[in-house]
Amino acid sequence: MKPLAQLIPLMFSICLLFSCKQGDETPFELKRFWVYSSMVPCEVDVAISDDLCYLISETESPQNAKWELLRQPIQGFELEVGYFSQLEVKITSSPGLKPSSPPNITYKLNKTFSKIKDEAIKFSGMWKLGDLPGFDEKELIWDFPKYLIFDPRNRLLFTSHHCNSTYFHLEKITENELSISPGPISLKACYPEMGDYSPEVEDEFYKRIFFTKQYEFTEGHWYFKDGSGQVLIQISKINQIPKPKP
Repeated sequence: MKPLAQLIPLMFSICLLFSCKQGDETPFELKRFWVYSSMVPCEVDVAISDDLCYLISETESPQNAKWELLRQPIQGFELEVGYFSQLEVKITSSPGLKPSSPPNITYKLNKTFSKIKDEAIKFSGMWKLGDLPGFDEKELIWDFPKYLIFDPRNRLLFTSHHCNSTYFHLEKITENELSISPGPISLKACYPEMGDYSPEVEDEFYKRIFFTKQYEFTEGHWYFKDGSGQVLIQISKINQIPKPKP
């Protein structure tokens, strides 16, 4: 039997002959992030491409997420629509086909930490003010319709205030609780002859929105409530916002 010292050079020669390598595994990075509750178009203009992408955020919670577009697929991951998913992903990078080509980056699911139901996604779309319970001049609500658009990704409720535009940030959304903070109001010159809105309705809506602490959602209807459960605002879902009359 040959001594070990004589076998080492022989083993080294065999490795050279068959191109043996130590550490064949491609270097990788483990990263943890949240995945948004639905996929979104990769391009703003869907005429360019109708591909869908993930939105990811490395924040501790999806409630304060800063969503960024991820164009690559995540191997081994299947998105459950309506739920935020916190993942640990193995990211590998390999050289492109040409020296001038960008590196090939792949994402592979390593671990799923948690899933949280996205309570806001059901509010996405366009809405119309239906009622302000207790408001005396209800005919104004119908004569001067007030429309709203909710963006679930950024949790913003866009609407108008007088002839200006504004939005509200829905900071906290649970199964029945709601916390709202105001956004900026655009500063346009409003003229009396601009009769396509009702200042009374605008002011009443704006005042009530900040007393909202709870909500109730039924198919097609969204009720804003105060802390005691009294309905302050009721809005109804619509398919599209009518174009203003010329």
